[in-house]
Amino acid sequence: MIRAPGWHLVGVVSLVAVSAFASVACAQGLEGAAETDAASRPKIKFNRWQEDWSALADPRLRTGFLDQLKYIPLSASNPASYISFGLTVRERFESNNAPFFGTGNNQGDSYLLDRVQSHVDIRPNANWQIFVQLEDVRAPWKTVITPVDENPLDLRQAFIAYVDSFWDGTLKARVGRQEMAFDLQRFVSIRDGPNVQQAYDAVWLDWERDPWRFITFWSQPVQ
Repeated sequence: MIRAPGWHLVGVVSLVAVSAFASVACAQGLEGAAETDAASRPKIKFNRWQEDWSALADPRLRTGFLDQLKYIPLSASNPASYISFGLTVRERFESNNAPFFGTGNNQGDSYLLDRVQSHVDIRPNANWQIFVQLEDVRAPWKTVITPVDENPLDLRQAFIAYVDSFWDGTLKARVGRQEMAFDLQRFVSIRDGPNVQQAYDAVWLDWERDPWRFITFWSQPVQ
């Protein structure tokens, strides 16, 4: 993207890992007759806590790198009871030749925006979830550091969630520190653009029954 009188360059490399302290996420198709089962293999999502890796109870679906860390069974009789580890890495390089379009005494700046997040997802059963995520966010070489640039080794998320059938619909509840978005994200947003995302100390409760969905929540932005 070119902006007179200077130039602005942004390069982004986003890498999502399949297990803790790994840096590769791969999805491999199954061979032969198992191709129909490939569609059932879980996929990595933007909200890591929404991933459900219970399908890996089927050994035929364990085709990814370090799948043994994506699904660690807690019960021999209940495939929905397991522990999962994960890692998210985002590296973003920015170079500004003429900040503020060259006005004033602002000088150019080139820097790296580094975001590393690791998590553990504990599922005692199909109803309960305990999710904890740590992060280390830094901005090497950046001249002016703002609150959305760095957050060295901090707690990103830590919440308990509950899901169950209720009144011919689905009841969902989450309590604790969490990332969440509401509506068009004008007031409640994950804020993925800056290097440091936005988390909330919150209580979230919703009930869904097609075509209806009722949501209520209380939240306090984490500074």
